[in-house]
Amino acid sequence: MKKIVMTIALALSVFTMTAQAQENQEPAKRFKGFETNSFWDNWELSFGGGAQLFKNVKHDKGPWTDRITPSVFISANKWITPIWGARLKVDGYSNKIFSSTPDPTGARQDAKEWYYFYPHLDVMANLTNWICGYKPHRFYNAVLSGGFGLVVSQDKTYYTDNESYDLNSDNFNYEYSADLSLNNVFRLSNAWNFNVEVQATLTKDGKSVQGYANNGRFGTVLSAQAGFTYKFPKRDWKEVSAFDEDTYKNRIASLEQDSKSANDRADQSSKENKQLKDQLAKERAKKQSTQIQAAEPVHDTIYQSVGSDNADGVIFFGFNKSTLNEQNHQVVKMIADKMKGSNKTYTVTGYADKQTGSKTANEKIAKKRAQSVRNALVKAGVKSSQLKVESKGTKTAIQGTKKAELNRVVIVK
Repeated sequence: MKKIVMTIALALSVFTMTAQAQENQEPAKRFKGFETNSFWDNWELSFGGGAQLFKNVKHDKGPWTDRITPSVFISANKWITPIWGARLKVDGYSNKIFSSTPDPTGARQDAKEWYYFYPHLDVMANLTNWICGYKPHRFYNAVLSGGFGLVVSQDKTYYTDNESYDLNSDNFNYEYSADLSLNNVFRLSNAWNFNVEVQATLTKDGKSVQGYANNGRFGTVLSAQAGFTYKFPKRDWKEVSAFDEDTYKNRIASLEQDSKSANDRADQSSKENKQLKDQLAKERAKKQSTQIQAAEPVHDTIYQSVGSDNADGVIFFGFNKSTLNEQNHQVVKMIADKMKGSNKTYTVTGYADKQTGSKTANEKIAKKRAQSVRNALVKAGVKSSQLKVESKGTKTAIQGTKKAELNRVVIVK
């Protein structure tokens, strides 16, 4: 009878799993398309109760309905992928066997009962996701579990003749055991499931049965349990991005082309930079040549203005400048050669334009210009006693002109 019930329950579970997968129109996704989650994701807590039956070929005396005992359970579940997970489960409560078959009169017989708890570590496999593909909102999932643990039992004996009860508090027994179960999971909401699980646990009889009757070596605990499961956040799964080799190749080619274009632009910029520098150098040389050519008539104008017989030398300066450039040094040298042949006294007079700067500043720079020319003449060999320095500030050096650049001058005569 029990085998028939177990067979029917398993057949219904498989049928329900297949029907649900066909009816649900939500697209299924293969489990290989999801990443393994982090340690703190996809945790569950399950709890509930049911009934269990201890079965042993030597202890199947009496109606099996009289040997059914209550069972409770609690488990912590961790899913690593939509297919695979693990759980730590503790279930049990008590088990019962009978020593003999009731006599025809219906007299009661001796019975043996013991407390029974079974902590075990199981591997879980979601068969529905494995076969039909992952769907986060599927109503039904079939989960197959199997593992190993340690049965902890404690003897609890009563005798039917006098209904006495004896609890042996020091009589603990420990036996290694293995289990296999099928859990039918029904989705209630995103956070809650309802579970109906059938489980078979293979264990040794142990001290709780030894010496009581002609026992077999092993026994099986069959249990049926119902309960609820709470799913802690995070509950979903992250899909793995599909690997597209062409996308990588195209991106690499694009970056290489960008790099080549950048190098070409850099080479072109370098060429343009060199051309601009060369052009700038040519323009500067051209401008300098034009300035020298333009200065020649200025010299002639000044000499005509001050009189060639009276002026022994004219030196021009740039804006706000009082130092001699290379061209002026050559002029000073020629003036010095002329002055060294005589004992005359010469006046070195400095000027500044009045169009720019303050009067005080122009007085200072006019004097600095005259002093620069005087020092250059001495350095060129002219006796300092022959030279007299004076500054006329912004007074007009050249009669008949108002150009500022023509008044930035030192006249020696």
